[in-house]
Amino acid sequence: MSRRCVMSLAYYARSAILSERNRQRIQRRGAAISGALLWTDAEIQVLYQSPSNLQVHERLPHRTVKAIEHQRRKLGLSRQLHWWTAAEISKLRRMYPRCSKEEICATFPHVTWCSIEHAARRHNFRREKPRYKPTGHPAVDQILEKCYSIGWSLVDLDREAKTRGYFAHGCRQGNGPNYKAIGRALNVLQGRISIEWADEL
Repeated sequence: MSRRCVMSLAYYARSAILSERNRQRIQRRGAAISGALLWTDAEIQVLYQSPSNLQVHERLPHRTVKAIEHQRRKLGLSRQLHWWTAAEISKLRRMYPRCSKEEICATFPHVTWCSIEHAARRHNFRREKPRYKPTGHPAVDQILEKCYSIGWSLVDLDREAKTRGYFAHGCRQGNGPNYKAIGRALNVLQGRISIEWADEL
């Protein structure tokens, strides 16, 4: 046997010994070399029992959705490509704009949220933007409502009105309403202020 062949066998023997030592060390620590916790038998059972990654994450909050999907793939539990039926697309059209993510995932437990979003984009479904939270100041609230109706973000408003982030930051600069910022916003939105006297109410 040549010297090169002997050296090669010795190298592979050392590698096998080191690999076995690493496996034993990982089992003792309960974590991989990277620090990731090993999956226990109880956690594996949860993967088999729960049909969706979100449901697994609810029961195993210490596991990320990405880690759950990776482990499901290793176990052969990853979902196959789903073909959306006309009835499912019709239901998604009704739910996607205004229903919560949890409600939609519960209606389609056999697909991931990523797949749902992909199907929605393919059919041009859009999520409705939530209305801005009222501040309690009538003028500011009407400005926020106007921005919502024309599809402006509060960052857009601050940029156009040059109000230095007043609206985007919650309209809470100072002790009261910033009437200078309100006036600039009204000019940009082409609005105007009317005055009501207390003795005329």
